[in-house]
Amino acid sequence: KVKGIPLETIRLLASTVLKENVFVYGKKIYQQVLGGAMGSSFTLTLANIFMWKWQKELVRRQDMTCEYYGR
Repeated sequence: KVKGIPLETIRLLASTVLKENVFVYGKKIYQQVLGGAMGSSFTLTLANIFMWKWQKELVRRQDMTCEYYGR
């Protein structure tokens, strides 16, 4: 849970935000069907979570092999 909200609820809400993302351009409404909106604070947060998880695993592997990684 995150602040009392079950993880499954967070996953469902995140999925809804990504699937139902729409924007207006030239007086027409478009639905973004792939990826997330660049500039969206949600997309930035999601990308940071992904990179944290990826980086954590990479650092763990490199610690085992005495390699170096910088970002």
